[in-house]
Formats: sequence, structure tokens, C-alpha cells
Amino acid sequence: MSAETTGPVETVTTGSAEAGESPGAAPPSARRLTAGVVVAWVVGVLLTLLYAYTVVAAVGNLVMLPRMGAAIGYGITPVGWWWLGFGVALPVIAYALALLFGRRRSAPLRLLVLAVGLCAVAAVQLEIMHLVPQSSFFAS
Repeated sequence: MSAETTGPVETVTTGSAEAGESPGAAPPSARRLTAGVVVAWVVGVLLTLLYAYTVVAAVGNLVMLPRMGAAIGYGITPVGWWWLGFGVALPVIAYALALLFGRRRSAPLRLLVLAVGLCAVAAVQLEIMHLVPQSSFFAS
């Protein structure tokens, strides 16, 4: 039982074989892992971790500040609760906006937008810490 081929034999290749490319080459849209791509990912992950740190610190304030106030006989005012909630929401909103504005941009520009958003979060948190009086947080 042998089968003979009577017609021409076709070879199947994947991707487009343009002039000058070997038939088994990867399509031009395939992305290679280069040092620039790795650096961009590492910096992006570090910036994301810094955003996460600001959220964790704000949640820590939200949880511990009322306990500390209660330990000395004070409660948190509605304005204090607002500032504590704002401290948690601000980095999340800034990160989401930075990702939205950095969409469809080059990697360096996307990282710059993330860094600017992180700087804005840090500046606003410092302003809240220094300009909002502590008496607006606590009430007896």
C-alpha cells in the first residue's frame, strides 16, 4: 500500500514571506524582547508599586487614625472622614487617569505620564498633611 503523489507538492508557511525574508521568519509585527522593553516594564512595575504604597499608607491612616483618636478620647469628624477617604481615592484615581492618558503612547511617554501622576499624588498628600489643621480631623 504505497501512495504516490501525482501533483505538485505545496509547502505551507505561516506569516507573510515578503521579498528578502526567509519563509519561516516571524511576522514583522512580532515583538522582540529587547533591553529597552525590559527596562520599560521594570520602571512601569516600580511606578505601579509606588502607587500601591500610597494606597496602603492611606488605608493605614483610615484604619489607625480613628483608633488612635479613640485611645485619647477623640473621635473623627465628618470632615476628617472625608479627608481620609480622599487620601485613599486620590492615588487610585490618579493611576487610572495616568493609564488612560498614556494609552496608545510610546513606552517612555507612558512612563512619564505615570511618574507625573505619582508626583501630583505626593504633592497633594503633602499639602493635605501641612495645610489641613489637625483640629478638623478630631472632635471630642
